Order: sequence, then C-alpha cells, then structure tokens
Amino acid sequence: MRSFKETRSRPYALNGIVRLVWTYLFRCRESASISVEKLESILRSVLPPNRSFIHATGESLEPFVCLVHFITFRHGEFGRSFILKLLQESAMTSSGNTVTQSELLAPDRMMIGIKATLLHLTAIEKDTPPTWPSSSDFSSLRYGDDYQFIATFLPDLFYAKPDMQDFHDRYGPVINRIANICGATVGSLFVFDEKFTELVAYTSVEDRDLLTTRTHGEYTVWFRRDLVPQIDLLRTVFESWPRCLHSSIPLADMLDFLIRGVIHVEPTMGQVAAAALKRTAQDSRHSKVVMSRFTKFLFSAEHVEKEGGGTHLVVENSTILVLWESMVREWSKSLSSNLQDQELLQPGIDPSELDAKISVQEVIDSIEAGALFLLTYNQKRIRAVGTRILKLLGKVILAIEGGSPSTGTHVRIVIP
Repeated sequence: MRSFKETRSRPYALNGIVRLVWTYLFRCRESASISVEKLESILRSVLPPNRSFIHATGESLEPFVCLVHFITFRHGEFGRSFILKLLQESAMTSSGNTVTQSELLAPDRMMIGIKATLLHLTAIEKDTPPTWPSSSDFSSLRYGDDYQFIATFLPDLFYAKPDMQDFHDRYGPVINRIANICGATVGSLFVFDEKFTELVAYTSVEDRDLLTTRTHGEYTVWFRRDLVPQIDLLRTVFESWPRCLHSSIPLADMLDFLIRGVIHVEPTMGQVAAAALKRTAQDSRHSKVVMSRFTKFLFSAEHVEKEGGGTHLVVENSTILVLWESMVREWSKSLSSNLQDQELLQPGIDPSELDAKISVQEVIDSIEAGALFLLTYNQKRIRAVGTRILKLLGKVILAIEGGSPSTGTHVRIVIP
C-alpha cells in the first residue's frame, strides 16, 4: 500500500485496486464470509475510518464510490451497512441529537456514501451489475459514463424489493439531516449578496489567503475557503434528490433548498439544484407544487423580504429568472397531455396530497401575478420575460376553457 500513499503513484494504485476488486467480486467465487473479511481489509486501507478527508484537494472521489458500489451490489447487506457508516448514521440519528456543522467530521466520506447509494439504487432498479471500467488510462481517476446514476423518483413497486424499504428508511433521514445542517451554514450564500463582493470580502490582506473565488459570467464572488467541503456536501445531497428524498423532510422544504441553491455563490451548486428542480417537476404528482413554490419564492412578499440581498430582489438574478421561465413553459406543455382526461383539473385525483391541494388555476394565477410584477421593472430583459409569460398564459387559459367539461370539447395546447 506504499504506492497508494505516494502522490505520483496514487492514481495508478487506485485504478489497480478498483479493477482488482471488480475482478474478485464478479469473476471469483468464494464464500460470503471469506469475501467480506477480505473486503473489510481493503476498505480499511483505502477508506481509513479515522480520517476526515480521504483525498487531496481536487482529487476525484469516483474510485472510492465505485469500490463501494461494486461491493454493495455483490454483498448487499454488508455494503449497505458500510454506506450507512460512511453517512455517520449513528451520530446523525441518535436520540437527543445535537450534531452541528463543526461535527460533520468527514464530508468526503458522506459524499462517497450518497453517490454509492445512488449507483446502488440505479443498479437494483435496472437489475444490472456494474461493468468493468472501460478506460485504460490509469493516470485518470474519472470513469466517464461507465457509472451513471438516475436521481428521479423511484416507482412505488421498487420498495417491494428485498431490503429496499428498510434501506430507504435508514439513509433517507440521514441525508435530510445532512441537508439541514449544511443548509443552515452554506445554503443561503446568494451570489448577489454584497458581502461576497471583492470590496467587502477583502477586509485585510491576510484574509485573501482564507478566501476562494468563483466566477458567474463577468461577475466574481469571494467566500471563505473553509466552507467549500460543506458546499460540496450539500451539492451532493441535491444530486440525490428527489430519488433519496424521505418523508422526514417536507417536499416544500426540499424545494426551498433547491431554489436557494440556484442562486448560490458556487456555480455548480446552481446547476445541480436546477436539475433537481426539473426532475421533481417532471413527475405529474408534484408538478403543481413545484411551480407554485417556485413562483411564491420569487414573488410573494414574505419571500421577497427574507430572500432578497440588500437592494436587489431575487428576480433580478438572470439565472433563476431564466430557469423559472423555462419551467413555466415545460409545465404548460405538460398540461396538453393531461387536459383530455381532466387529470389536472380535478383536485383529489392526484396521488400527492400536497399537490392535490393546489389547483391548476391557482398556479396560473400566481404565475400571472408574477409576470405582471415583472412588467413594472425598469430593466428591459426583465420586462421581456413578463411579456412572454403573459402571452403563454393566454394560450393556456384559452385551452383550459375550451377543454372544460361544460363545453364538451377538448383543445390541445400547442406551445411554440
């Protein structure tokens, strides 16, 4: 294991271990007890339990994720227990839990656990074992498209598979707890907040060594470097949603986490949060609540007061405004496929209790109010969004009225 600890030879050693473990698990046949004993020894070497950070700055976690994924697929009970150890389940779920941000001792290990969980769920859903790494480049610790996970909602029947419901009920609350802890510290670092500008961030020359920078187009922000591990961990949680979402956190709270993430100082956080929002909205059981919550976040008086940054309102951020417009368009298109059987026009049919309490008309009214608010802005780009949304809503309303039961006709919505 000496080469594993040396920086120059470390990638080659890790790649060799990944391939040897795959070969051992899927080509060699030994009793489960002997196999698990050998795997425990390997895991103690590559994932030492007493280390907070497993890898050097900038090093990929993919080899570790793959190792845990391979092991969990082959030895499910042992692998799932190891994932829960990586997630610090005992500390996160113990009675009288007082775990704070400073006590998140191993963000790297937690990220490995979350990503390995996603790969495991995807493999079980597809009933497909992991493949041999296709790359022959042993100097790289990235495996391209070899091990891709899906993070959309799992079908209800999935939890009827052996041990899946129990596993979900154990990792789900832990991931939610991680989100709450990290969210309290790094979840509301908004890109437009003046405290992340160069003038405010550089309070002294010494502070520069403690800060990191991120670029958003032509705009640059500065924030404390020691927050990066927690930011990376929260971003990994977002990657797992809504697939790993557990009932221990309300759907509305998850949506608020993601919406705030869109305007985060870390650009990759915004990309991951936006993708998770879209995945959630694609499920017809939750599409209305996603659009309602997103619109309220941008335009309701309560959120405008709480989420604004100084003299700037959230809607002035082009990233979140463009995302909102694109999601309004996608939601409007989805109405066309559901209008004929009136699925979305009858509250109570929708299997999501929260979504069923919200009617299509309520969502349309809130979007319309938001669009009218955008028309009052002195910035042309913002007024243009309001104009486009109002034109779109006009077509949606005409289609709904034309396809209502009282007229006996159905009109298909066509969104250009």
